Amino acid sequence: QALVTVKRDTYAEYLGAGLGDGVMLDFYGRQRALSQQMAKDVCLAARGDRGAGLLIELSETIGIFDNSLTAFVDGMPMAGIAPPPTEAIAAQLKVARDIWTPIRPTALEIAAGRKVDAAAFETFSIEIDRFLVEMNKAVGMLADHKATRSG
Repeated sequence: QALVTVKRDTYAEYLGAGLGDGVMLDFYGRQRALSQQMAKDVCLAARGDRGAGLLIELSETIGIFDNSLTAFVDGMPMAGIAPPPTEAIAAQLKVARDIWTPIRPTALEIAAGRKVDAAAFETFSIEIDRFLVEMNKAVGMLADHKATRSG
């Protein structure tokens, strides 16, 4: 973690302040990919396909997803993740988090190998897609912010 911070700070001196935004843009984009992977794995696990450690992988994905989203919203300096660079981006990340929070228990139940009712599963499916849309907005906002700072 310290190495990531040192490298980011060192390269930022040479490449300008936009490097941090570029790294964050990659991280935010990864969060979108994690949401898609999680949605796929939740669907597979919910229908009973638990081969090749799917539930373990799903639990790990949920953990990474949770920790990353918290770091994006609140910042995590020890891991080299700065807080959102603008209030608008912070607000957009909170919109995404607010979508995730109520459907998280459904994902955890499925990852634990328990059945969930059809309504909970349907809500999860709809809301995880909404999360992706809102996270896309955050990525776009950060890209715009980076472009205005470097241009």
